Formats: sequence, structure tokens, C-alpha cells
Amino acid sequence: MDGRTERAIFLTTGTFSSAARAEAARDGARPIELVDIVRLFEVCQELTIGLRKVNAFVLDPDFFREIE
Repeated sequence: MDGRTERAIFLTTGTFSSAARAEAARDGARPIELVDIVRLFEVCQELTIGLRKVNAFVLDPDFFREIE
């Protein structure tokens, strides 16, 4: 981030390592915002973008435990 940058945003559909989080929070470092998949989903929910509500079925594990 050398140069004219004042801050950075790193976006991933995964997660960040503890070392990456430590570097982003290091004293004296330029501001770095780390956006992982969980935060990305939260932002999409807050802004109601990129998501659509759907009705869905999920498996009931109790049902399958009873027939084991």
C-alpha cells in the first residue's frame, strides 16, 4: 500500500488468517478493512443487494435418527 493510498479493503469469499487480521490491526499501519464471507453476507443483507428470499426445505435430523 505504499504510495498515495489512504486505506485498503481486502475482500474474500473465504476467511482471513489470524496473521492477516493482526497485520490489519497493527499500530502505525494504514487502515485496512478485511471483509470475509460472513461480513460480505451481512452487508448484502443490510443493503438488500445480491440476495433474494426463497422458501426452502431443510432436512430434519430427528426424523432420520428415529429410523436408524
